[in-house]
Amino acid sequence: MAAPLKLSTIMGTSVGIGKKWENARYELNIEGDLAFGSSTISTEDITITYDQSSVPVTNILIGPGFYYKGFSDKVLVGMMFPFSYRMGDWEIPAGNYSFEDKTKFGGGYLIQLKYNVGKVSLHTRLGKIFPNPGSHWSIGGIYEF
Repeated sequence: MAAPLKLSTIMGTSVGIGKKWENARYELNIEGDLAFGSSTISTEDITITYDQSSVPVTNILIGPGFYYKGFSDKVLVGMMFPFSYRMGDWEIPAGNYSFEDKTKFGGGYLIQLKYNVGKVSLHTRLGKIFPNPGSHWSIGGIYEF
């Protein structure tokens, strides 16, 4: 029996740390964060009903990245190449079901945009972390010490 596609949406909070090196045109960085979230998991197969809400999920994301300052010193555009380790605590239903492991390593690419306002920056990232079929999107704030 072919496994039905399981759909998952995760919302949560993260805290991170990083180091950057910059010149007039580029900013190179390495960042890491620890995220805690809640997931809703379901299936789109009409022959199998599965739905689980409020599943605790923890994710560690770390990786190098860069920004280009070609537009201005306030607006930066770049890429990040993260490695991910995700831990989820979902229940496997009784029967002959095959779920992915509760822990999973991944890697991918994220397009990132950052807006600087003094020591505070707002940033957003969008991209893929494989082997997940969906997209990764994050919004955050950065304070520079």
